Amino acid sequence: MEAEADPVEKSWKWLQIAVVGLVFAIGFWQFARVGFDWRAVLEASSLWMFFVAMATLPVFGFPISACYIYAGVAFEPLEASLACIGALAVNMSVSYALTHSVFKKPITAFLAKRTWSIPEMSDYSQFRFTFLVRTVPGPPFFFQNLILGLAGIPFWTYLWISLLGQGGIAIGVIICSRYLSHDPWSKGGITVMVILVALFVAKSVRAIRQRREKRRSSIEE
Repeated sequence: MEAEADPVEKSWKWLQIAVVGLVFAIGFWQFARVGFDWRAVLEASSLWMFFVAMATLPVFGFPISACYIYAGVAFEPLEASLACIGALAVNMSVSYALTHSVFKKPITAFLAKRTWSIPEMSDYSQFRFTFLVRTVPGPPFFFQNLILGLAGIPFWTYLWISLLGQGGIAIGVIICSRYLSHDPWSKGGITVMVILVALFVAKSVRAIRQRREKRRSSIEE
């Protein structure tokens, strides 16, 4: 029978999230009081500096979703999308090279000590595995690159499927960020909000069903 999470631990986690959200809200409120124009600051950003930052920082663990949101707020959708896809290609290529040249031996040795091994996959399995890793929410982007680099997937297969998956996500986040930050009450902004609410409701319903199934299985056991 699977042990349920401690209610105190859950409450503490939500309290931490609430505190962080409150700090950010107060910070934005204070900036607004002194007339700080955050849109003007973002719109004055350099696209090339953003490209370099996005191509390098996620290699070392920086969250890729923050880059997508920033691009949508700071730049026009077309140039933001092209910059993100280009930076993704550079980032994924560098991560693949580092995994094979620096990380592979120590990680393989670590797995071997525990009698674990990386299974070989067919071409179809490689496509499916890469697409799932890149599109299904789960491991952070840094670990996605590491997992796919260690899986023995050929570079070009790894790259084009990764760009297909993450590029589509990037464009979607860019468009949503643009509408919500610049004109949230337009038709596009309202459409984005409806989609986000629908996704949240669907995810909540799924989580509730999973909890009920776990409770039923625990009672039966």
